[in-house]
Amino acid sequence: MVIKKIILIVIITLSSVYTSLAYKYTIDVNLKNLSGKVSLYKLGSEKKIHSLQTIDGIFKIEGSVDEAGIYAIIGSKFIASFVIKDGLIKIYGDFNDIKNIKIEDNGENPIHELWSKRKNILDSLTELIDDKLKRSKKVNNISEYRKLDGQKRAYQLIENKFIEDSIVRSNPNKYWALYVLDDNFDNFELAVTKRLFDELSPDLRKNSLGKVIEAKIKSGKKILSVGEKAPDFTSLTRSGSVKKLKDYRGKYVVVNFWASWCIPCRNEIQELKKIYKKTSQNKRVEFISISLDDNRAAWITALKQEKMPWVNLSDLEGFGSKLPISYNVKEIPYNLVIDPKGKIKYIGSDISEIRKKISHN
Repeated sequence: MVIKKIILIVIITLSSVYTSLAYKYTIDVNLKNLSGKVSLYKLGSEKKIHSLQTIDGIFKIEGSVDEAGIYAIIGSKFIASFVIKDGLIKIYGDFNDIKNIKIEDNGENPIHELWSKRKNILDSLTELIDDKLKRSKKVNNISEYRKLDGQKRAYQLIENKFIEDSIVRSNPNKYWALYVLDDNFDNFELAVTKRLFDELSPDLRKNSLGKVIEAKIKSGKKILSVGEKAPDFTSLTRSGSVKKLKDYRGKYVVVNFWASWCIPCRNEIQELKKIYKKTSQNKRVEFISISLDDNRAAWITALKQEKMPWVNLSDLEGFGSKLPISYNVKEIPYNLVIDPKGKIKYIGSDISEIRKKISHN
């Protein structure tokens, strides 16, 4: 009897500890000119966390999540994204002026705003330099090309230093620091990434995104490039059959990463079908779609709706799966064309380029 009581006490204690680990949040929204259906989503997932109807744009959402993550409130259009952890999140402003909506939270949003401003500046500078690089390459101006390429590298080094000191090291307990480190994984030397990752809090390192970064560090794999050998992979079909990339050696393979919840992916599939139809008689061309769903029912439903007439694979582990990590997939849709020798011939989502790479084979 005493033993049973002790076991019961242990179970209750463990249950209390587990419950206390959940992040309890309140989202307080006050947005002028907002009405109709509003939903709360976790970014990168098809799961709708909460949904409601509002008349005046004033409402409150309360709940709890197992770990910190980036969430978004969406009405008839995207409203705002933010990190959910413990505490109150206030979102206010005018629905007709989305860019100036204000977010007050537990100190996460200022980091996001700081990084976003810097990123926008760097992206603009990089885009400007890339245009000049193309022109100098076209006229074979080698000295100008080298000068511009040096500028581009210098800008990236400055940005890396900013991320290292002002984002990650200054905010070891903030989720945005983890997110920015992952987003810039390929811009740092692997040793630097590992050092910065180790400086983050234990909770962040144990987070789902933290585990993704840790797996990439352990694999030692950086960004893939055209001309490299494509990493081999093994995955499962809907029926459970095992498929390996090496089984398609000797053929051109279009590899398509997608997910049921990704609208741009679903739109792109229609274009891929057109290419497939024109090449279906060519036995040297194969298509493989790899879903990054983590929900089998959602994946199966999408397969029935899209009716893709080629091989479809998924291990149902989302972006944290070894397969997308080995291919450095950070966003979808994401496509590759692999040649008969197993080398990458194209990376990207330009349908015309995909068509061009396989049309003469």
